[in-house]
Amino acid sequence: MLKTAYLETSDEVLTKLISEGEYKYLNLSNYRTFQHIELEDTEWRKISKISVDSKGNILGYFSIGVDNSQRRLHSAYFVKFRYKFKDYSSNEDLEEIVNEDFQEFVDLIFNHPYCNRVKFMVVAKNPANKTYMKWVNKYKGSVNKLSNYVMLEDGKYYDVNMYWFDNVDKIIKGDKNEINNRR
Repeated sequence: MLKTAYLETSDEVLTKLISEGEYKYLNLSNYRTFQHIELEDTEWRKISKISVDSKGNILGYFSIGVDNSQRRLHSAYFVKFRYKFKDYSSNEDLEEIVNEDFQEFVDLIFNHPYCNRVKFMVVAKNPANKTYMKWVNKYKGSVNKLSNYVMLEDGKYYDVNMYWFDNVDKIIKGDKNEINNRR
């Protein structure tokens, strides 16, 4: 179930989850400045959601910055806490729950009422890049690869993929002229 993050959890809980395991090396924040996740108490500047199971365990965290004056969404942060699925005994399919919640969040992004541009960057080694490349085709987006762009917590430089999607509002609403012009 997708829930509003600031109503359901705290900065500290999310920071602890994200700093565990392989996730700390997939965080695009500069290794010197990554302190903790900061939840906003409204969705005016950032939309933050968590995926939870029926017991309230956090399965994923999804957020994206909102720039209302420029009508764009930016600085996406999507993480599924797969390591949590291993030690959990339940009749629930946790992978299915978090995937459905993630799709709901993606729909929220690309159907945002004031959005005409979505832009975010991802470390090239992040396995989620496969999903984002599908978005490039589906939403008529673009991707640029930047070599040795960011130093992560392990002190090494990594390549980054920068994704952007323009005129999202027209693409989603099916403006055929805009879709044809982009081909």
